Amino acid sequence: MDYIKFEEAKRYFQENRAQILEKYSGNFVAILDEAVVDHDRNFSELAKRIYEKFGYQTIYMPFVESKPSVLRIPSPRVGKNHVDVRRKEV
Repeated sequence: MDYIKFEEAKRYFQENRAQILEKYSGNFVAILDEAVVDHDRNFSELAKRIYEKFGYQTIYMPFVESKPSVLRIPSPRVGKNHVDVRRKEV
């Protein structure tokens, strides 16, 4: 994965967020070489078209919305009454 291209595309998205939001709100956008090259409400359809057209490469494809979503991922917690059930070697 080309992290530099990915970071450049993220930076472009942030710097041009207002214009992108105005034009593509509610869509996923594909950003390549500091330009929006395609958009779609369906991520899978967008990805299919983009990879067919540009080949498999690093392409930033964020969802455009006025208020960014927060993804919460629960993680297991170990409480004070935790019992270690891992197998012990003898």
